[in-house]
Amino acid sequence: MNRYTVTFQGIEGSFSHQAVNKVFHSKVTLLPEDTFEDAFYAISNGKAQYGVLPIDNSSTGPISEVYDLLYKYHLHIIGETYIQVEHHLLGLKDSSIDMIEEVYSHPQAIKQCKRFLKCYPKWRIIPYYDTAKSAKFIMEQNNPSLSAIGSMEAAKLYNLKILKRDIHDNSLNFTRFLVLSNNLNPIDNYDKISIILTPSNDSNALYNIMNILDRYNIRIIKLCTRPIVDYPFTYMFYMDLKTDMHIEKMQQVLEYIKNYCTNFRLLGIYYEDKTCQNKMKPLAK
Repeated sequence: MNRYTVTFQGIEGSFSHQAVNKVFHSKVTLLPEDTFEDAFYAISNGKAQYGVLPIDNSSTGPISEVYDLLYKYHLHIIGETYIQVEHHLLGLKDSSIDMIEEVYSHPQAIKQCKRFLKCYPKWRIIPYYDTAKSAKFIMEQNNPSLSAIGSMEAAKLYNLKILKRDIHDNSLNFTRFLVLSNNLNPIDNYDKISIILTPSNDSNALYNIMNILDRYNIRIIKLCTRPIVDYPFTYMFYMDLKTDMHIEKMQQVLEYIKNYCTNFRLLGIYYEDKTCQNKMKPLAK
């Protein structure tokens, strides 16, 4: 039986690696890449059959670069998963928090721990490739004044000590990951659809699109906009839609929406992962 090749940004011990294991249960050949775009390119040119990429974080919001790459590369979403992100301050076995001078980590992890980091204004905070590479780097440097923000898995993998646990600002810190493929894989019992569109120049185009969704009781659960490069002040809309409509009827509704768009693309038809929802508290009224 052939093993699938799955790409992700980062190295073993990263949160993206954890997401790959959650989806594919380690029964794959891993293709780590340095950047998000490298991972997108690996799927696009057939070097990898699948990719697992982060798209949103519950603390810091959308990962804009990944939204832009979804527009640039014509890949498809075939699934999603959530990982609960728990950040720890990592150091060498003979280090202590009083010895730290520099902290390395991915910019997103740094943002998610800003409250803790403000307590140590003398530390130099240095953005690095990702959390696991940061852990590996300080292990290789063998300098007790260096530390990294990373996961417990990274600490174990790179033989580091946890100097301070749970330094993330948000106790319910989740990252949503997309499972990407070159091929659209519509399923009969889907409950989530993702699309990208640009409304036409008609002043009522966006209103008409929203009206169609409302008429067919299709709920928008995610909506964000991104500027389109080389087209000043022109925007693409990314939408996640929730519906139990039969797929043939849903495709008909999407055809109606296309009439009001200069650009439209169906990104994916897949199951919604409810991991995060099941742990959330209801919003106060």
